[in-house]
Amino acid sequence: TCDERTGVCMCISGWGGVSCETQCPGGEASPCNGHGICNYLDATCACEQSATLGHWSGAACEMCSSQYTGTSCTVACPLNGGVACSGHGACFDLQGKGKCKCDTDYCSTSCSLSGTACSGLTCQAGYAGVACSLKCPGTPFC
Repeated sequence: TCDERTGVCMCISGWGGVSCETQCPGGEASPCNGHGICNYLDATCACEQSATLGHWSGAACEMCSSQYTGTSCTVACPLNGGVACSGHGACFDLQGKGKCKCDTDYCSTSCSLSGTACSGLTCQAGYAGVACSLKCPGTPFC
């Protein structure tokens, strides 16, 4: 509804823009996919960034922020220099703990080591190989 005196429109949930003509990302039924707040001025999402509600990103708050994982985006990934898995692996949730699956030839809990530095390391539970990048099939332990 728009105030005739001021010309300012107050949009219903899920809509924004000067005249409330733009649907928020995520749709009217679930603006920002329920993981953020839709700005009624321009219909863009401000995604949640909290320990309890999760750390979300994307235009519609549809994915975890780069340093978090898990179904609720509340599990912190191992960081090196502020980058999840040192940029050399993929973060995943293993029983509530953020773990890295390192790219080939990288190792350590945050994938910060490579090459000969990976020789003789003890791999995380569920992984094997020189760089600890091979996932054990069917069990978390090899």
